[in-house]
Amino acid sequence: MRRLRTYVFILFSFFAYSEIFSQQSTVISSPGDEIKITDNTAPFTIRNIIIIGNKKTKASIILRELPFKTFDQLPLQQLVTKFDDARRQLMNTTLFHEVTVSLKSVEGYNVDILIEVKERWYLFPVPYFKFVDRNLNQWLVQNKASLTRVNYGVKLIYNNATGHRDKLNAWLMNGYTKQISMNYDRLYFDRQLKWGAKIGFSLGKNHEVSYNTINNK
Repeated sequence: MRRLRTYVFILFSFFAYSEIFSQQSTVISSPGDEIKITDNTAPFTIRNIIIIGNKKTKASIILRELPFKTFDQLPLQQLVTKFDDARRQLMNTTLFHEVTVSLKSVEGYNVDILIEVKERWYLFPVPYFKFVDRNLNQWLVQNKASLTRVNYGVKLIYNNATGHRDKLNAWLMNGYTKQISMNYDRLYFDRQLKWGAKIGFSLGKNHEVSYNTINNK
């Protein structure tokens, strides 16, 4: 009798577990709450893509890196996979320290996607100091470490200068060789940001030009 009760209990537990498992829903974390989705096969329509944290970077630069766009219809599993692809592609731009892609809200089969980014520091001044002689020994011994035989200045590197993933470099150099140069990459021509150009100029003044080597000098 006790063995029969044990068999009945195991059988009942098996059917109860099967019923619970068949009704299990998918839970996806969102910034404010947990979102439950009961049907993983039905396509979901991307209603809105919300971007936050981009103080400098234009939204168009972020949107062009996403493997999805508004009004796309995707099954849940494919949508989650594209979240990972979107995060990886945004990190590969080197514009951000951190990127989070998640569902913000779900209404029926309409979803809102949240893109949260943390931008890097884009402006880097780099000091420059270099002697003009062939090597350090010649500058120290032959020219007695004369400051008239050195070039000094600063190089300015400005990534994401206008928020369009562009780059501005400026070179200001004084001393024995004076030089001013600037180049800008990239000036886009089209709205899709596929075609662009690099422009620049350089102006300098040299005190001497090496044209020959005699007796290692």
